[in-house]
Amino acid sequence: MRILFVHPNYRSGGAEIAGTWPPAWVAYLSGPLKRAGFTDITFIDAMTEGLSDEELAERMRAARPDIVGNH
Repeated sequence: MRILFVHPNYRSGGAEIAGTWPPAWVAYLSGPLKRAGFTDITFIDAMTEGLSDEELAERMRAARPDIVGNH
């Protein structure tokens, strides 16, 4: 099963002040999933990478996930 986690590219004012840090929820979910045998896990951090909505959509299509999770 291909799992895709997505951190969308949004701007809230506070996020820019704090800098670009990978969100902790990805690690909280990926660790137990990997221990349970799910190894095909991809993470797209559109905010840190500065992806447009179109770029994000293309990356998501290319990943061909069975399931998508976001915050």
